[in-house]
Parts: sequence; C-alpha cells; structure tokens
Amino acid sequence: MSVADPRIVIIGAGQAAAQCMQSLRANGHDGKITVIGDEALLPYQRPPLSKAFLKGEIAEDRLLFKPVDWYDQTEFFLESN
Repeated sequence: MSVADPRIVIIGAGQAAAQCMQSLRANGHDGKITVIGDEALLPYQRPPLSKAFLKGEIAEDRLLFKPVDWYDQTEFFLESN
C-alpha cells in the first residue's frame, strides 16, 4: 500500500459508517473503503426499522441512510461477520 493508494477500514456498518464514507468521498478520498459489520446489509436506520417499517408506514429503501445508487457509486466493500 502506498500513500497514493490509501485504504480505509471502518468497523461497524451503522450511521457513523455511512457518514464516514460520505465524508471520505466528499473530501477526495478515492482509495478502497471496506466496512465491516455484523450484517450483510447497507447501513440503515435502526429506530425506524423497529417502529415505522414494522408497522408498514415506510418502505424498506427509506431505512437506508443513502440511496442504493450512492453506495454503488461510492465503490466500497461490505464485509459481514
């Protein structure tokens, strides 16, 4: 690994991970980002999952912090336990 090709590993796949990925890309990081979490899911909002989603008040895609396309364009790697 060289300074020109920095790699970042984020432990945890929640809100902080989504914000960290966004901040890294917004500030010009173009190296590999790996997110390690317990679930093989994109970072999602936990409180609405246990409330509005289970009541059928919001769609599943509204649980994500960012649209699926954003994660595709961000080119990160998700590793689950």
